[in-house]
Amino acid sequence: MKTSSNQIHQTSKTDQSNKSDSKINHITSIIKEAFQQKNFPAVAYRTYEKFKTDLSFVRLTHAIFSTLNKLRGAENRAKFVQEFVDQEMGEVFKDRTVQLLSPCKIGCSACCHTQVSVTNDEAEYLSDLIIQGKKMNWTNLHVQKDAGDDTQKFIKIPYHFRSCIFLNDLNACSIYEDRPLVCRTNSVVGDPSQCKNDDGQFRTQNILNTHKADMMIMGAYLHSPKNGALPSMIWEKLKAKNYQVTSASQHEKISIQKLSDQQKKIDHGKNI
Repeated sequence: MKTSSNQIHQTSKTDQSNKSDSKINHITSIIKEAFQQKNFPAVAYRTYEKFKTDLSFVRLTHAIFSTLNKLRGAENRAKFVQEFVDQEMGEVFKDRTVQLLSPCKIGCSACCHTQVSVTNDEAEYLSDLIIQGKKMNWTNLHVQKDAGDDTQKFIKIPYHFRSCIFLNDLNACSIYEDRPLVCRTNSVVGDPSQCKNDDGQFRTQNILNTHKADMMIMGAYLHSPKNGALPSMIWEKLKAKNYQVTSASQHEKISIQKLSDQQKKIDHGKNI
């Protein structure tokens, strides 16, 4: 019985498909346990759910995950992922259309008033920077840490206290080179007014597609033993290192109350 070239071609395609499915299943089985009781950044997680059966994408997650298993030291692991995410984002922003339509520039700090998640390595590394003298907003840390990973609690914090603890007086990131992974990918296209959240309302945004970078980020989050909101993770790390983190001083409490009252007046004025 003769075998036609079409049959051979079909068999070859079937074999390739089976091999692809086998690789996906193998990779999935390796990282499946890592999904247990983990917090993931929303955008990256949505991307992962969309592409987890696409071998070309899931390989990126696995490559980061498996390489991190071989690296030692929180800083080394954090910088390893940052480098690959930055390379991918560099490719994304080579697109002239993206350059023209993205309003994300120094001084625009809307996303710096949203809840940011970090991996255990990022929290470890950033807490070391603080201990080494990196300045941050201690008052905002005291306020934000109590929200934990609860997004709804965080949203209810007055706008002034929602600013990132590393946002400086120029509305610029004071740890830009060391900023968290999610801060490297959360960009939008279109009018910057879509990012407005000083009224406690979060609007629908035209988020830039950063699928490959998102899959890399998921590799880091899957590898991490614990993920969470930046303020609470930083607070826990500083306490674990016996750094002088105490309750807000009386001066800070007065300052917090005054600023909270000011924010309420502002909010009340907007509702009139």
